[in-house]
Amino acid sequence: MDRELDKRRTPRQWAYLYQLMSPLDEPILATIGDLLVEQNAVARERHSSWNARLVVEEGQARILVVCESPSRNRKANRTLEALLRRQGTGFSVTVPMAIGNDITDITGITDITRARRDPD
Repeated sequence: MDRELDKRRTPRQWAYLYQLMSPLDEPILATIGDLLVEQNAVARERHSSWNARLVVEEGQARILVVCESPSRNRKANRTLEALLRRQGTGFSVTVPMAIGNDITDITGITDITRARRDPD
């Protein structure tokens, strides 16, 4: 099989979510957000595509991770999970899903995104 053709078919980008268990107060969310900013910077320095952002909407918090591999056994993941455990934050993690071959950079997206609420 042609190696170039095989490389194009192999997904180069994966995504998974950390679902954080409620309730989460602002100081905990800020601590998580700060860690994600730090880990995103470390990944950029290492030329890794690991990138994460905290999304908070309708009382639910999730961490979206996009990276070049389905492996969740990375230092960034272990650091994040250790922080969540120290904070007493329960969480679950979805199975990584291949999302294509285009490298999408989510670094420009606000690290903490809150859903907008319609005025009453």
